[in-house]
Amino acid sequence: MNTQEYTSFISKNAFYKKRMRIDMFVPYLMLGLCGESGEVSDKIKKEIRSNGNAHCLGRDADIGKELGDILWYLTLLSEELGFTLEEIMQMNVNKIKGRLERGTIEGKGDNR
Repeated sequence: MNTQEYTSFISKNAFYKKRMRIDMFVPYLMLGLCGESGEVSDKIKKEIRSNGNAHCLGRDADIGKELGDILWYLTLLSEELGFTLEEIMQMNVNKIKGRLERGTIEGKGDNR
């Protein structure tokens, strides 16, 4: 599956958008993204608590499912804000390349 196929699938199946006030959709997506990120963090935290480290995680299916939920919200949020996933990926690559070229990859702040 590629990003365009995924975005199309997600867009067709985000049924709650039709039931929600349009001005609440972006905040809803942000809350969903934060919540799912928290679930991934919590699973890793519990692994550290149980085993003393997170090295045992490997390809944990539960974490993979939560990462999928993150991708769901990220895809819808990107689309709602007028970006494709490809554009987001390219912007991130350009940002990292610029930091590498300037020797600021380990610096602090967004605009380094």
